[in-house]
Amino acid sequence: MFIVWKGWGILVIPMLAVAFMLAGWLSPLVAQLGIDAIWAHRLTILLMFTASGVGIWFMAKGLMGPVRRMIDKDTGREFVIQSGAGSLFFIPTRYWAFIAVAIGLVLCALTTPSDVFPSKSDLPQISD
Repeated sequence: MFIVWKGWGILVIPMLAVAFMLAGWLSPLVAQLGIDAIWAHRLTILLMFTASGVGIWFMAKGLMGPVRRMIDKDTGREFVIQSGAGSLFFIPTRYWAFIAVAIGLVLCALTTPSDVFPSKSDLPQISD
């Protein structure tokens, strides 16, 4: 699989990967607060991917260049030019903030009890 990016768009991948890893690491800690383990896992996934989306949004806004206004001498029309923060898979970086939140919502909805609690057949069997 090829990764296609322009500018700083490649930073979206590590930000989403960190959100995914933090969600897996923090969900047992959230479950210790007295929340059901399934809902703790769902809540942690949603919070981490939302935080990742906020981080991507502010990163994209911070990396955007200054706004330059130019006037065409022939037509007198004004043009606004601003450099972007790049793109990932031809999607501008700032839109990945919304995609990150959508990924979090989808993963939150797809989490099932078998993902959080292993069944007895999945556990290692100890024989004497």
